[in-house]
Amino acid sequence: MGISVLLCDDHPVWRAGLRAVLEQEGDVTVVADVGDGHAAIRMALEVRPDVVVVDNDLPGLAAVEVIRQVAGPHVAAPLPVLLIAARASADVLAALQAGAQGYMPKNVPGSALIEAVRTLAAGGVVLAPEALPQVFHHFASCTHRPDVAPRNPAVLAGLSPRERGVLRLVARGLTNAGIAAALGLSPATVKSHVSHILRKLGLQDRTQAVVIAYESGFVQPHGSALDETSQAG
Repeated sequence: MGISVLLCDDHPVWRAGLRAVLEQEGDVTVVADVGDGHAAIRMALEVRPDVVVVDNDLPGLAAVEVIRQVAGPHVAAPLPVLLIAARASADVLAALQAGAQGYMPKNVPGSALIEAVRTLAAGGVVLAPEALPQVFHHFASCTHRPDVAPRNPAVLAGLSPRERGVLRLVARGLTNAGIAAALGLSPATVKSHVSHILRKLGLQDRTQAVVIAYESGFVQPHGSALDETSQAG
C-alpha cells in the first residue's frame, strides 16, 4: 500500500516541484496540496493522510499551530508531521514540542526527503543533522518543562529492561521495523513495547519519548544509553 501525503506551502511552484519529487518513486502519492495553515488543518482532518508535510513559513496561521491541531497531545488520532524549513531555528524546537515527528531543510536532496516521509509513515522520527546541535543544546540546558518529566533518570525506573532497550532505539530514530531487526523481535511486539512505554511515561507520541530519553540523560547525544541493561534488552 502506498503512502499518502498532504503538502502545505504557500508557493504553488514549490508545491508542484515537491509533489513531483515525492511521487517519482511510485510508493508516495500526494493526495492534496494547500497554501495556508487553515486549509492544511481542514484537509488533514478530512483526508487523514499518512504524513503531513508543512512548510515553516506560512501566511496567516503559523506552522506550529497547524502542527498542534493535527499532531498535538490533545488530538485523539494525531498525524505524523514533517516540518520543512529554510534553516534550523527555534521554530524547529517549537514544532517538535507541538507534536511534529520530523524536520528537514528545504535544500535537502529529493531522495532524503522521500526517505524522511517513508520513515514518518512507518512510525519513525526524522531530524536533519544540522538541527542536532541546537536540539541537543536544548536537551542539555533544559532543567524543567511542564510537558515532560524532570531531568532525572529515575523517571524511567518503571520500564522493564526490554522497554528501555526499545526506548534507546526509538531515541536513535529507528522505526518499528528497524528496532525489530536490531533486537530480533517482530514489528508487532515492538509496537506493543512502544505503546507500553508511552503509557507508563504518560506520553502521547514517539517524539515526546525521544525528548524524555535525552532530557532524562538516558540517551547521550554522542554516546550510548546510560542504562547498560538496555544494550542487552
